[in-house]
Amino acid sequence: ILVHPSYFPQFEKLLNNTPKRVLANYLMWKAVKFSILYVTKKLLPWLDEYEYSTFRWWTSVSLTLESMPIAISASYVRKHFHEDLKQQVMEMVSNIKKEFSN
Repeated sequence: ILVHPSYFPQFEKLLNNTPKRVLANYLMWKAVKFSILYVTKKLLPWLDEYEYSTFRWWTSVSLTLESMPIAISASYVRKHFHEDLKQQVMEMVSNIKKEFSN
């Protein structure tokens, strides 16, 4: 489902109007930022202990959420949702399925 149909035309316009050097710098920064998740503490002397531990903790959580979103969501629902709310959500999903099948 495409929520914002104007996204791709606007994105294409942005890419065409952005200098190539800016795009290259942006892509390199994204690559560095992604790679930094996987380096050891010895390679990050410019981060103090608190920033580093928080960063690594959040990285672990993020990677777990990205790799197992359904399992994490199911666990959260089992732990935090009351049974009556689960029934209401199941009924809502059932109604939505019925509407799409008609």
